[in-house]
Amino acid sequence: EFGSVYRFEKSGVVHGLTRVIAIVNPANGHRYYLLAPATWPDAESDAIALGGHLVAVADADENDWVWETFAPSSLGPVWIGLSDAAQEGAFVWTSGEPSTYLNWWTAGGQPSNGGGIENYTEMNNYVWNDNSGLAILPGVVEVVPEPGTTVAWAALATLALWWRRRDGGGHAL
Repeated sequence: EFGSVYRFEKSGVVHGLTRVIAIVNPANGHRYYLLAPATWPDAESDAIALGGHLVAVADADENDWVWETFAPSSLGPVWIGLSDAAQEGAFVWTSGEPSTYLNWWTAGGQPSNGGGIENYTEMNNYVWNDNSGLAILPGVVEVVPEPGTTVAWAALATLALWWRRRDGGGHAL
């Protein structure tokens, strides 16, 4: 639910309260959540608890949509689901989707694997940087709907976009 507070359980231990904001991308019908700041492993664990993974960015349009939708709320970089923790230099999405689109901050020499420990990816100002995963950042979760539910989610996305252009009382800004 929009703005609801969820409690995630990990091995019987409460990880903590995580505030989530849900919105639907009208271009693909997927649900996205902005998690409260956490380490990359904890954010991915919370994403799985929500029924998805940290976002797997498929193309430039989705990359732009994710940054423009969630950066104003996160006030900085966000975790995405790309990692080379299993094999250095072989970045894969935690969702298992193919990594055909990449948007590294090449001017900054990314990915750099600084200190030999940067295995997780953050998005910052539209471009990506590898990070140790220990930074405390908000994560963006992507939940792909079950077949047949996309139309309903697309309708909700349209409503959400209409509502975002209002002052919360239904009045146009």
